[in-house]
Amino acid sequence: MYVESLEIDNFKSFGVKTKILFDQGFTVISGPNGSGKSNIGDAFLFVLGTRSSKTVRADRLGDLIHNGKTRRNSCSVSIKFSPSEKDQIKEKVEITRIIEGVNGDVKSTYYLNGNRVRHNDIEEFLQSIGLLLDSYGFVLQGDINRIIEMSGIERRKLLESIAGIEGYNIQIEKAKSDMDKINQDISTLGTLRIEIESNMEKLAVEVDRLRKFKEKEKRLKSLKTTYVELEIMECKTEISKIDGQIVVAEQQLEKFNEERKIVQSRISELNERKTKAENGVGQETQTELRSIKEKLESFLLQKAQIDVNVDNLNNSLSDLRLRLEEKEERIGEIEKDMGKIGSKISLSDQELSKKKEELESINEKISSIMHSSSMKISRTNELTIKIKDIESKKAKLEQELHDSEREAEKLRVQVESRKVELGKKEELLTNAKYRMAESKWKLQDIQKGTSGKKTTLDKLNKSYYELRNLIKDLEDERSSIGTKIQTLVREVERLSATSSQVYGMQKSVKAILDARNRGEISGIHKTLGELITYDDSLTLAVESAAGSKLNSVVVDNENVAEECISLLKESKLQRATFLPISKMQSGRPRGKAIMVKQSGETMGLLSENIKYSPEYENIIWYAFQDTILVKNIEIAKKHMTGVRIVTLDGDIFESSGAISGGFLERRQRNRGADELRQKEQDLQSLRNREQELKTELSDIKAKFEDVSTELLSISSSGGEEKGKVDSITADIESARKSIESLELEISGIKNLFSEVDAEYAKSVTALDDLKRQSALLDNERIQLIQEMGTEEDPGSKKLSELQQRKDHIELEISTTKSIVSENRGRMNELSLRKEELMKEIGDIKIQMNSGSLKRKEFNDAKRETEINIEKYRLLEQELDIASKKLLDELREINNGIQEAFAEDNKIRDKISSTENVIITAKVKKDSLNERITNYEEESKTIGGTVESFGMSMAQMKFEISIAENEIENWGPVNGLAEEEYTRIKERITEIQNDTRKLQEENESLRNLMLELEERKKNELLTLFRKIRENMKVIYRALSGGGEVELLMSDESDPLNTEIHIRASPKGNAFTKLSALSGGEKSLTAMAFIMAVQNIKPSPFYYLDEVDMFLDGSNAERIGSMLKANSSYAQVMMISLKKALLKYADSLIGVTMVDGENTQVFQKKVGEADPF
Repeated sequence: MYVESLEIDNFKSFGVKTKILFDQGFTVISGPNGSGKSNIGDAFLFVLGTRSSKTVRADRLGDLIHNGKTRRNSCSVSIKFSPSEKDQIKEKVEITRIIEGVNGDVKSTYYLNGNRVRHNDIEEFLQSIGLLLDSYGFVLQGDINRIIEMSGIERRKLLESIAGIEGYNIQIEKAKSDMDKINQDISTLGTLRIEIESNMEKLAVEVDRLRKFKEKEKRLKSLKTTYVELEIMECKTEISKIDGQIVVAEQQLEKFNEERKIVQSRISELNERKTKAENGVGQETQTELRSIKEKLESFLLQKAQIDVNVDNLNNSLSDLRLRLEEKEERIGEIEKDMGKIGSKISLSDQELSKKKEELESINEKISSIMHSSSMKISRTNELTIKIKDIESKKAKLEQELHDSEREAEKLRVQVESRKVELGKKEELLTNAKYRMAESKWKLQDIQKGTSGKKTTLDKLNKSYYELRNLIKDLEDERSSIGTKIQTLVREVERLSATSSQVYGMQKSVKAILDARNRGEISGIHKTLGELITYDDSLTLAVESAAGSKLNSVVVDNENVAEECISLLKESKLQRATFLPISKMQSGRPRGKAIMVKQSGETMGLLSENIKYSPEYENIIWYAFQDTILVKNIEIAKKHMTGVRIVTLDGDIFESSGAISGGFLERRQRNRGADELRQKEQDLQSLRNREQELKTELSDIKAKFEDVSTELLSISSSGGEEKGKVDSITADIESARKSIESLELEISGIKNLFSEVDAEYAKSVTALDDLKRQSALLDNERIQLIQEMGTEEDPGSKKLSELQQRKDHIELEISTTKSIVSENRGRMNELSLRKEELMKEIGDIKIQMNSGSLKRKEFNDAKRETEINIEKYRLLEQELDIASKKLLDELREINNGIQEAFAEDNKIRDKISSTENVIITAKVKKDSLNERITNYEEESKTIGGTVESFGMSMAQMKFEISIAENEIENWGPVNGLAEEEYTRIKERITEIQNDTRKLQEENESLRNLMLELEERKKNELLTLFRKIRENMKVIYRALSGGGEVELLMSDESDPLNTEIHIRASPKGNAFTKLSALSGGEKSLTAMAFIMAVQNIKPSPFYYLDEVDMFLDGSNAERIGSMLKANSSYAQVMMISLKKALLKYADSLIGVTMVDGENTQVFQKKVGEADPF
């Protein structure tokens, strides 16, 4: 583009608005000095808004306003650009600048094509058309002299400015500033990391304490759980044995009852025959016969009772023999184990003997070396004596330690043995007390039985009719409730369908709830959304925070969930989510959530603003967790990241930083929801009552059956109770004696246990003291050996090697002794167990001997009874021969009756004994089952895992006591230490990553600075070389054949070099610029300027009297070259040289009128002279 016109109004000497037209080509402006020629150049610079070294000649903006007679407070300049054929911009562009104001308060305004714009907009336009004011597009008065007078450094800085180096410098300074900031950030992060790592070290200690505490706690739980499981296993094993005993006893009882029925039937038949026979005998004979019969019956009954006692005693002796065989078999196993352990001890003793022989050999070698080497000096001898003394003490101490360990192990075994023995005796005492109490209860029951049978029968009849009527009433109520349930199910399904439409409930969820209402699946509660209540203002927050979880179905347990899922699969319905109450786990808010909650700007946890039943607490945690409720987004933004936040409008701020929001329609509550909830509650109440009735009916029917059975039993029961009373009385006396004996034994065992336990504690303390003394001797010996090793001696190396081998062997000896001690402890334990078994065998043999004596007594009594029986039988034979036949028949009948009664008594005793066995076994089984239940509950409460610890239950109990003491004395622990440690560790990682990123960014900036420095060098060198070449061509043309050189003092460091000019006018030698004549200087400077213009071309050039010091010929050459340049750029030049006028395409004359206003005259070359 080129300048079409310049309009000046009230600017400097142009008090009258003046419009100057410019043509393309070469325009020369001329006029007398002081006429205002240079003000045209100032107008150009003013309107273009230069910020370069080309400045308007004025101290203040206010000085640019024309200072005439009629003063105005504003001035303006407008420049119009027209496009040339090669320009991309095809429209004319006008720029106007106006300043207004008085004194210092002056305002400047720019306009582009009539629109007000910023100064930057003007600069962008000028750059778009390639108008660069710093590249000598404008050459003002003084520019020639400045080039001539410049130093080499100033001339280099001029080239830097032309090359645009300043832009690079700005980028470099910005990079430096960024690097300083980054270094400061790195330093800040480093300080923060040091502070955090300091806290982390403290937390690491707390984490380690917490970890160790948890390990101890876990071990304690495992010990307790394993101990409880072993107890359960023992109980179950005992129950298994008892079940076997009960089965055998019940089979025997059934057999005995069948046998007794047969015997009783035979007795009835014999009694009928007896009555007939007695009726056939005379009164006198009958009386005598009855007397003999009664005595004979008495002796026969006595003999039968003796037979029963002998049979019972034989059974007891048989049991004792079995126990004896078991004990003897166990002793055999123990003796085998002792033999194996003895072999191990023997092998260990042999190995120990070999090691001691090797140790003696090494000691001899050490002694030999010490006597044959230079170590015989007094200090060495002194050290040697001390070492030997220590070794002697240590050997003695090790023997004491070994003996103490054996003694402690022996005492420990005794302690454990006494504990086991005490436990067994206490269990026997408990069983004896229970057996005695049970026998007393049976005796009282039998004694009350006869008198209370009638009363019992009346009560049972009354209960029979009451229970029958109650069953009928409950059946009627159950039928009525069933009808009501069916009606309510239909109502609930209707209301549920409406509710599901309102809440968008899935068909699958509705199907599950319908199945619940129909009673097809029990254990279904409701959807989560139906189980909670909250204020209407929280609707959007709750629905956004929980989302689809509100449609999750709450059930009792995983089995109910499995039934529901099976129903959905069978019905081919969509999947649904089920929340089993028994399995859902709760949690606790994170640290950040607690901090935000306590900030005072929130409404607390969302779950705290919701009402629900306590049984659903874990369900609520699953749905909402630690989501924070706030009023609006502004508050949420303050606390976001690291915590989940929801606003009242339903906007979600996730802990990761993600944000979800937008418009949500506030859904109206279902009007029928309250009615549905009430109907569901009524339905559930009816179902509960129905279940209660079902259970109650089941119990009452069972009682009714029991009453019926008992009525039948009492109605048909009969017989004598004397045998049972005698047997029970004997059991009570036997139990009493056992209790007295056991209490005496337990008291003795406890006293002995206390003594042994005290001895064991003392031996453990003494053992610890011996170990400490041994460690002190080892340290002292090592110090002496090290001291002796510092002595330089040829044999010291060998001595050191032998000493190391000696230490190794001593360690092996110590280890072998420990193994021997352990095996001997096991041997002692087995020996003690063998002694216990031998003692038990002795007790059994004593009982067997006692039983044998009792059996002899019973046999003697039996023989005496049999003699009496034979006596009275002989008397029967002396009766009257007439009644002999009847008497023989009667005797036969009586014998049969007596035998039958004896057999019946025997069977009855067996039944009673068997029933006692069954009752005792069942009671014991119930007790064991109760213990198992308690153990299982205890195991659940403990929450540990079962492990294999390889120790007895007594040892395990001891370890549990130690572990509990350790935990109790552990002190407080920080339960959040691991969480805080992890968070700080993550923070350190984050700091490390941030630091690494900053360092990488710093490195990138450093590389950028190096790159910019290199580009600066290249740009400056490239510009310098181009100017140098152009300057040579231009100077040769301007000077008529002269030469010029543009020199750089150090091209290897262009940014710190100096640039000089020297010229060789035609016919002269090269001379530096300052030594040339005035005209030659100007000509050389013009060559430099025009060389720059060729490299940085502009659409137009403005030159102000650059030919001032040129003679005519040189001025003409300048004019000729400018004329040639005007073919590709518009050239405007102020000149007073007539030699230039002939090269101009247009002439502008400037003069001053009325002493204060500049007037302009224009003319194209070839037109009439306007001047």
